[in-house]
Amino acid sequence: MSMTNLKSILKKDAPLTPAYILLLIWLLFSIVIIGWIFAASFSTTREIFTGTLFKVVFT
Repeated sequence: MSMTNLKSILKKDAPLTPAYILLLIWLLFSIVIIGWIFAASFSTTREIFTGTLFKVVFT
């Protein structure tokens, strides 16, 4: 791939950078929420409401 071809590709894709950043943030948020639900599934209701959820899961 020549340098001019690479520059033209980067110039064309540069306006999409904010969309990629938002997509990455949304993806990380979704992974955290799914992980939180997964971790909560191993705890009792009492542990969840007293705030000791991660103390039990990661100890």
